[in-house]
Amino acid sequence: MRRMILPLMLLVVGASQPVTAQLTDAEKAAIKDEVSALQAEFWNAWREADFDRAVSYYWDSPDLTIAVDGTIEHGYAEIVAKAQPGYAYLASMDIAITSSETMVLAPDVVCTMVSGTATATLKDGDTVPMPDFAFTAIWMHGGGEWKIHVMHESFPPAASM
Repeated sequence: MRRMILPLMLLVVGASQPVTAQLTDAEKAAIKDEVSALQAEFWNAWREADFDRAVSYYWDSPDLTIAVDGTIEHGYAEIVAKAQPGYAYLASMDIAITSSETMVLAPDVVCTMVSGTATATLKDGDTVPMPDFAFTAIWMHGGGEWKIHVMHESFPPAASM
């Protein structure tokens, strides 16, 4: 009986592990291309200062989580309500992506990491330089579409870029 305990324990532990789907390189490339295209549209919406279109790429849920330079916010409605007034005076943004990585973590989970520079143009014509940024997003596929579920943005010192 004692000899059976270890094999039984290994069987139980092995059976309780999550099953991860193995993706082919072609499947990973197709997912990466799809999310990369969405991310390009996401950045174009911000360039055009189209707040509603830009935030449409986020998961409309109380569980949406965004961390921006040391502050963590929860909930789509709360985040949008808090951020929207700051975009009322914005005409456009000149956003230059300096590096970009897209990693397929699972068939329905993708991580994108971007760094870049930006300058804002206000509706009165003034331009405002913005700090360099680093942006990470976790995109999840559900309900037939990809949405950002978790996002982190930080503004590292210029010397570290």
